[in-house]
Amino acid sequence: MNQEHRKVNQTVSGIGPGNWNSALLAQEQERKALNTAVLYRLYTENLGHTPTFVRLISRYFSGASILYGSGVWEKKDEPCAIIEVIATSNDLQSIVHLAGDIKVQNHQSSVLVTWQSISRLDV
Repeated sequence: MNQEHRKVNQTVSGIGPGNWNSALLAQEQERKALNTAVLYRLYTENLGHTPTFVRLISRYFSGASILYGSGVWEKKDEPCAIIEVIATSNDLQSIVHLAGDIKVQNHQSSVLVTWQSISRLDV
């Protein structure tokens, strides 16, 4: 192995092999972690109460999306609403309270809540 080849592949303190900067890599990973969020979805029957949904959501969150469609429950077609809230894992309790408020408002036995980690970028 010649001297020049060994120099290129040599580990340099704080830089590493291949001339990548480990500090910059760590900063980029931290930045990405700060931009992760949780997408919560609440599935409920739509009883035509959009203003009520807005009022209930606004108790806990400054923004959300309400998607309307058709669902099937116990072999019957029914209008449904899916409420999407992008928040953090610290907001799960607020989501549970929101789901409880919707459950009471709609006289339902339950409201389905799902969540998943997502990456986000506000442009």
